[in-house]
Amino acid sequence: MMKKINIISMFIFVLFLVSCDKDDKVDNKIDLKFPDLKYTVWEGTKNHVYFDDTKVTDDVYILFLSESRGNSIVSGKTSSQQRDFEYVINDRLLTIEGQTVNFTNHFLNGDWLLTEMGVNRMVLVKDLHNRRDKYILELRKNNSVDNQ
Repeated sequence: MMKKINIISMFIFVLFLVSCDKDDKVDNKIDLKFPDLKYTVWEGTKNHVYFDDTKVTDDVYILFLSESRGNSIVSGKTSSQQRDFEYVINDRLLTIEGQTVNFTNHFLNGDWLLTEMGVNRMVLVKDLHNRRDKYILELRKNNSVDNQ
């Protein structure tokens, strides 16, 4: 009986050694985090990408006034919009809730997923799961405001 227990123990031990590899990556976590946004200005583009890969591009300027409020200007070829908004950050998700004026929603309303982050650059995507169309915000931090 003791011999069987030793054989089973040895088998489990060998199985454990064979299954572990030093090169295996256990941590598949994407380490993307929002910077502290309050008192920062970001500018860039909002691309509305359609299912046939055509896209409409608008210019975007965002001022984050505090840890939960901001102001944006979104301007394109046919329309322009300046609105105040409230926002919440939850891990890699930025949720923007802007004012509705004359039955028109804020152009940036919704959940934006942070997909790329650099020192002074971030890319956010809305409706990533949508096959019909999605939105991509490509923003650069305006450092000239920090130097004043």
